Amino acid sequence: MKDIMYVLTAAECKSISRAAEILYISQPALSRYISKLERELGLALFERSGEGIRLTDAGVIYVKYAREIMRAKEEMERELKRLCSGRRNISIATTLNTVYMSIPDMQTAFAGKYPDCRLTFANIRAENIIDGLRKHQYSFAVGPDSAAFEEDISCEKICEEYLLLMAPVCLDLRPYALKKEGCRYPWLDLSGLPELNLILQEETTAIRKQIDRVYEEYGMKSASGMTTSNSAMAIQAAENQMACCFVSEAFFPYITDKSRVRFYCVGKTVQRTNSCILYLKNRSFTPEERFCMSVVRQTMKENYQRITT
Repeated sequence: MKDIMYVLTAAECKSISRAAEILYISQPALSRYISKLERELGLALFERSGEGIRLTDAGVIYVKYAREIMRAKEEMERELKRLCSGRRNISIATTLNTVYMSIPDMQTAFAGKYPDCRLTFANIRAENIIDGLRKHQYSFAVGPDSAAFEEDISCEKICEEYLLLMAPVCLDLRPYALKKEGCRYPWLDLSGLPELNLILQEETTAIRKQIDRVYEEYGMKSASGMTTSNSAMAIQAAENQMACCFVSEAFFPYITDKSRVRFYCVGKTVQRTNSCILYLKNRSFTPEERFCMSVVRQTMKENYQRITT
């Protein structure tokens, strides 16, 4: 199966060097392996150029059947695991958002149709989703659209939420706020605000990268006296009147008392965040997995409607 995995990865990446990084081998070793395979087949699978690689006609045929082989292999392994465990299992990765807080409801809805299949949820950081999917650790994941530009990852947007500045009521920013057409919240020009005491998420998080992009629009650099590993802790700091923070609407369920904070839209272009279902492209799903995804979709939509009304 190694030759199939190597060729599929190279075809998806359109780059030998990028494929080698994903496969954790050296670029020369991958090039030699593919060249050896082509000699054995008597056909070139890729055309090489300075811009990367692309499939030949023979390569298109190889990839078509290779994907079918991989889907059959995945299905076989799932069936064998079911026999070994005596109970089917679906593993789902999710970031710390509204879906994570609705796990009991989702398990109840799923068990009503598939009582012999177990759901397991892993709370992981957004930056670890792609690696976990590629290693087949999870059937699918729920999180931000940070994988939208990964060629081997499907990113199905379910909800679009505002990215907001959350300010404690002790800091009244309303005199600086403007009403923008189409915005659910008052809007703030970050360049016209007094210096804020901010608590920001770590630089590796998806939301922090979006925050930094907002500041870059203004030619500014985000600065904070405090940094936290997750949005839930930043929310607590704002509720306790300690600092302002940036938060997606997806985290509203973690707010204990909304009367202690106010929310504002930010960005020259009003910023939104996307909550998505993510999975490997061309992956085959069992009926149980498909039903589970439909439960997650419905839960996400219901949660969003509830928290924004």
